[in-house]
Amino acid sequence: MRPYVVLHNLDANIRGGAERDAIAARDSAEASESVRVALSALGPTEVVATVDGDPTTLVPRLAALNPRVVFNLCEAARGVPELEAAVAGLLDLMGVAYTGNTPGTLALCLDKSRTKALLHGAGVPVPAGCVLRDAEKDPIKGVEYPVIVKPACMDASHGIEPANVVTTEKAARAKATELLDRFGGTVIVEDFVDGREINVTVADMGEGPVVFPLAEIDWKLPPHVPRVVGYDAKWVEGTEGYEGTPVICPATLAPRTEQRVREVALAAFLAVSGRDYARVDVRLDQDERPFVLEVNPNPCLAETAGLARAAKAAGWSYDDFVRRIATNAEARGPLAPLPREG
Repeated sequence: MRPYVVLHNLDANIRGGAERDAIAARDSAEASESVRVALSALGPTEVVATVDGDPTTLVPRLAALNPRVVFNLCEAARGVPELEAAVAGLLDLMGVAYTGNTPGTLALCLDKSRTKALLHGAGVPVPAGCVLRDAEKDPIKGVEYPVIVKPACMDASHGIEPANVVTTEKAARAKATELLDRFGGTVIVEDFVDGREINVTVADMGEGPVVFPLAEIDWKLPPHVPRVVGYDAKWVEGTEGYEGTPVICPATLAPRTEQRVREVALAAFLAVSGRDYARVDVRLDQDERPFVLEVNPNPCLAETAGLARAAKAAGWSYDDFVRRIATNAEARGPLAPLPREG
């Protein structure tokens, strides 16, 4: 019987990262075991790592397994987040069915500036902002202080911390210089929406996209610390950020506010051509108007992560949710099936 294959990246670190950044880079490897266990009830299951991301090694390995479907947990390759989309593209070229979002959606959403422009054009509210490639010369315009400065093309909150919120142009340029030196590329300077933060899981498992129960960051940071879910808050247990940002799911919002949050999250998912599952991060301003901060296709699928928490609140066990994603991808089939002998 052809197996299900759980594919994950195995990167020691990410481009521009310090030793502590490897915590997030190990996430997909750790989640792969939980997914493997869930899928084992459906049939034989294999776990495959991209290792160094060399396609001359990966392609023969996958071809030999001839998978029913690949459960794609890859978030990078060779420590480069931009290659996340390349892994999905490789699966398309191989004629393999796989879970999660397409290369186009993965590449788009990694570039926060392009995503913001697309969402704005689609009528989805986003914070005002601008993009800097040169921290000293490029104009900072169209924003109101305080602002938050963040890498335009990084994932998993790499490079983001409360200190990224600044109140002057001088401080914004200094932070932009720091981030450009570390990660390269471009940075975004955008209005800091200092309000409630809502995480919205949108899933489409063959019957159209649905919004799961909302989750909210329960801010417990000290008063002097800007309310930001940075790298520490997501990954480093025991830190002020991690302990100060617990999550409530389901969240309690006024009915009109909840309806609007659900609407903008669904609109964002559709605008980026989301597939299978994604998380949309939304901030509410002081008037409870929602603004989409970013769209995260293929977010963390560990049993303790937000996606699993939202699925549970929607009535899905972790194992059932994983199996439904896999069976839907199998039914959908590959983008362009290859002819097979016999």
